[in-house]
Amino acid sequence: MTCAAGSGCACASRPSARPVGERTLLQTRAQAAIDRAEGEDGAALRELLAEVFAFERPARHLAGLLHDAGARYGSGNHPLVGRFVPDLALADGRRVAELMRAGRPVLLDLGGGAGGLDDQWIEVVRARCDDPPADALLIRPDGYVAWAGTAGTAGTAGMADAVSAWFAS
Repeated sequence: MTCAAGSGCACASRPSARPVGERTLLQTRAQAAIDRAEGEDGAALRELLAEVFAFERPARHLAGLLHDAGARYGSGNHPLVGRFVPDLALADGRRVAELMRAGRPVLLDLGGGAGGLDDQWIEVVRARCDDPPADALLIRPDGYVAWAGTAGTAGTAGMADAVSAWFAS
């Protein structure tokens, strides 16, 4: 995949975007090929796919592909970093998806010790949930986890780097 936008493109500034772009291109080409298939062959292919996607697991998989939930942007020491945040049910009745409606980054403090973030643009939410995946999650406005870690000074050390990498101007 070659970027025509040049050095100012996200592909150049964020190398982690390249595999995501390649996967998106693959999916677009596959959808276009299915759409262009003509005659009896095309009808048979579409009918077979409709049968497959009538089952829950393949339908969920396809929905995840189309939503790009399988994409991983970057890497980190926690398995959630770079992945779409799970829509956790919080103890106060809210869900993580509700926290994202403002279109701003969110630091979700699930362990009560992820303070110390001095950034007025990032919303800090202290909450509890059953079986939290981390003590704290720094979530980008698009719903991807920029950082995940444990409470306390040692655990939040990488958070400042993630804030700088994703949200600094």
